[in-house]
Amino acid sequence: MGKSTWKDELNNLLDYSTWVIGTSGDQPGFGRYGTIPENNIVSAPGPFGEDEAIWEAIKLESDGSSGGWESNWKNVDPTKIYRLTTFCRRESAANSTAYLSTYSSETLVDSVVGNSVNYLLQGKKWPLDDGWQLIVGYIIPNAMGVQPSVVGRRYSSKGVPVAINRDTAFTNTVAQDIKHRFINVGGTISSGKQWACRPRLEIMNGSEPPVATAWAAMATFSADSSTDLFTPGGTRVRLRVSETEPLMNDGDYWIDYSGDKNRVFLKEGGTITELPIEGEVLPSVGNSVIRSVMSSVMVPAIGNIGDHTNGHR
Repeated sequence: MGKSTWKDELNNLLDYSTWVIGTSGDQPGFGRYGTIPENNIVSAPGPFGEDEAIWEAIKLESDGSSGGWESNWKNVDPTKIYRLTTFCRRESAANSTAYLSTYSSETLVDSVVGNSVNYLLQGKKWPLDDGWQLIVGYIIPNAMGVQPSVVGRRYSSKGVPVAINRDTAFTNTVAQDIKHRFINVGGTISSGKQWACRPRLEIMNGSEPPVATAWAAMATFSADSSTDLFTPGGTRVRLRVSETEPLMNDGDYWIDYSGDKNRVFLKEGGTITELPIEGEVLPSVGNSVIRSVMSSVMVPAIGNIGDHTNGHR
């Protein structure tokens, strides 16, 4: 199954193309948090440098929740894994907090601790100059059991992965509805501002855009790191960031930051294949490149192994 890009609507249960630049308040499919003036759709450079529709959440009232959205209800299958993401950027030095969260018509629990809770991330006071962040959280089936650690992360444009507060888990197999939420909380009146864009709520089925291709396109790396990702089947794979080729298992991603630009590789079936970072088309046969597992020599793809035409693999 081919991978989506972060611009594709394929597999995304949310449609943010309804956001109208220059308007304020509710948008089709997204209800507002706070007052109408606290929620504005502006045009500004997004996480990949292109002007796009940005949801500006700004504190203008003394209440707690000041700007942000709550999507319409989306029907989901609680026997599957769902991934929630959004890109976020602090636009003021005020002490405001960004929440990526979800809400269900049934009870959700913390996937590690087990207590009932709905919010995933409290992104309080990350540095103002951190730029755009990719925030990723998961809702997992109850059958996966208690997890040893949180998989969701805040992927910084400075190349640092930071664990979010929690992932969540369904508590039963009853068909249910969930919402995607992004909320700006706290801060000083008229200065507690957050930007957010490109929200996604999607079932993990193999077509979801890779975290690695977005992070590599928006980040500057200065140190190695390694974090977990969930596969559609619920197993964990690794996202490795390093200047030299790491030991990789099938399903692992590698961001190579050793050259003039970041490069992304995925190991499948014993073969390491280069993927285009967001907004890139690889200049090779079929727009796909294979990296030899035994050497670092790059060779064109052979036969039908991968196709990056129009950003799809």
